[in-house]
Amino acid sequence: MEEANEKRLIIVKQLPEFEEHLHLIKEEAEKRVADAMQMVVSEETVKTVKKVRAELNSEFSALEQSRIAAKKAVMEPYERLESIYKTCVTDVYGPANEQLGSKIADVENGLKEAKKEKVKAYFEECCVAANIDWLKYEQAEITVTLSASEKSLKEKAKSFVSRISSEIGLIETQEHADEIMVEYKQTLLLADSIRLIQRRYEALQKEKEKKERIAAEKALKAAAAAKVSAECAEQNPPQANPAPPAFKPPTETTVQQRMDESVEMAPPAAQKEPVPSNREILQLTFTVRGTRTELRALKQFLTEGGYDFE
Repeated sequence: MEEANEKRLIIVKQLPEFEEHLHLIKEEAEKRVADAMQMVVSEETVKTVKKVRAELNSEFSALEQSRIAAKKAVMEPYERLESIYKTCVTDVYGPANEQLGSKIADVENGLKEAKKEKVKAYFEECCVAANIDWLKYEQAEITVTLSASEKSLKEKAKSFVSRISSEIGLIETQEHADEIMVEYKQTLLLADSIRLIQRRYEALQKEKEKKERIAAEKALKAAAAAKVSAECAEQNPPQANPAPPAFKPPTETTVQQRMDESVEMAPPAAQKEPVPSNREILQLTFTVRGTRTELRALKQFLTEGGYDFE
């Protein structure tokens, strides 16, 4: 095998000589470029400078062609070698490496899974002993590797359950333990869970005190307003206005009595002075309210009395 490896060695002998030629070209190129850069570009010399620039570009293009040709000449044998190498080496070793790796992974994953199941079973036993029925194995975040011993992994599981049990005991001594436990089951962060519930109740207490303060202020304002109103009422008592007498519609008897009184109050006819032929006619306007029967009686009285009315 060692003899075969020695035969596969590739030695390039012409590269140093080729590299020496490049150094020689570099010195000449730097000199020509330096001469060109010292030229003054003006309206009179611009054509000359353009000609020098074209010559430099032509030289550079020729060198590039030489480089590309050299690269192709060098790469052709290597590309043929690479094709043979792929067929004889890569295509042989590559699949073998992948297949063996897959088989090894299957065995190692099986070993890790078996170890994980044992650790998980021990974890659940610890939970039962600690009277914790909600804790999950995944929450412990125990990484099972081939190098880690089963004993060390079980110690991690036991330590984790013990810590959770201790923190549960501490939570049970806290105010608002039920709310804290709800948060703790989600995060397993004791300090954060306690702090969160404490801040929540502090915020609720502040809101309650704010509402009570506002209600007290409203009550004080209402009491002050009532006191001022009472004082004003004592200083300026309201004067009662007598209620107007209730209207009683005139009856036929009442109208007759009033007419009789008017007649009695009038002076006797013998004492009156002679009434001139052109007596003065006066008009009296008033409103009478009563039932339909009462109003009809009044109308009949006026008609029979010879009064001119509308």
